[in-house]
Amino acid sequence: MTTRGIAVLAGGLKETQEITRLAEAAGFDAAWSGEFLHRSGIVSAAAMAAVTARIGVGTSIAYAVGRSPLVLANDARFLDEMSDGRFTLGLGTGTRRMMTDWHGVPDPDGPASRIEELVPLLRRLWRLHEGPVRHQGRFYSVDITPTAEIGPPLRADIPVYTAGVNPRMIEAAGRVADGLICHPTITGRYLEDVARPAIARGPQRPGGPPATCASWASSSARSPTTPPPPGARPPRRSPSTPHPRPTDRSWKQRGSAGRRPPSGMPSGPAITAP
Repeated sequence: MTTRGIAVLAGGLKETQEITRLAEAAGFDAAWSGEFLHRSGIVSAAAMAAVTARIGVGTSIAYAVGRSPLVLANDARFLDEMSDGRFTLGLGTGTRRMMTDWHGVPDPDGPASRIEELVPLLRRLWRLHEGPVRHQGRFYSVDITPTAEIGPPLRADIPVYTAGVNPRMIEAAGRVADGLICHPTITGRYLEDVARPAIARGPQRPGGPPATCASWASSSARSPTTPPPPGARPPRRSPSTPHPRPTDRSWKQRGSAGRRPPSGMPSGPAITAP
């Protein structure tokens, strides 16, 4: 199944909200927000959710480093509640230099192993209402016993997508995540020859659904109220198109058990991993 969405990677909150409103009105299925030196993926996703009612919202990506697992779990929990179950948490580690110089991570080695430790821990923290969470790993140490009553989240199975370019990071998506967020520069050939086989090599988490792949078309857009800078090129737009099936398995859109899936998430062809 092919869906269409937008990724807002620049601009302020008002521009982000306006573009997302226009995307929803135009019938797009998903709106994603990026994170960088000057931009919060979490806050901008909240701004998107606040002004929409149907379109799926997600982070593409929020940094998986620089926030504790508990803070990240609670951010996602409240974003999902704010959007009435339309939220998808997209996570990425960034490069080694981003991890050390931007976020002060002392151990930048093993980013795939970090993701493989973090994602299951987030899922446990979304079930903190069921009892204590204790974890001692290479990257994270958590020992939480609730001292007051904690209600359940809107969804304890918030979809988590992880970003990856090299095969090992892509395998991590197949191993612990609900899907893979591809880099915008990935070509169709790389998707077929490298990404899809790497997803297949990552064994699916027990009881979990097949991982899906969000493939991005190159595009840019500007809020109609924001004039382009002098000498700027006209924005380019290209439609999202499905890639040929790598196996005889069917294409399908993944939704959370017991709830209607967020409309159109992800914004790209979703495949069942072999």
